[in-house]
Amino acid sequence: MSKVKHDVQQKYLQQEIENARAIGRVIILIDACNRFLNQAKDALDKKQKVAFSDKLIRAKNIIRELRNALNLDLDPIIGGNLYRLYTYFLKQLIEANRSRTAGPVDYVLKQMTTLNNAWKEAE
Repeated sequence: MSKVKHDVQQKYLQQEIENARAIGRVIILIDACNRFLNQAKDALDKKQKVAFSDKLIRAKNIIRELRNALNLDLDPIIGGNLYRLYTYFLKQLIEANRSRTAGPVDYVLKQMTTLNNAWKEAE
């Protein structure tokens, strides 16, 4: 992908995030995370170690952002559960990067997809 095309996509995504409602923002971020997780799996299949690590880093950054954006005062139980879940996902992706295996990536992707579907229903 060319740098110009990448920059245009990043600007579009940024505008989309800024204009979306709160739940919509979560959905956009999870969609992006899932895209990076799928790209990581593809890179692993192609034995592209650097691309695999890069895509995992991008996915982890999104999960960190989702975790850091939680308002634990609003609902401490749900917020706390999501915080622990996101933390667990981060640990799984660290393990995937360390072991260069797809299992943890598949697990996080499946769980993030389930979360995304729940957010879409809530929207």
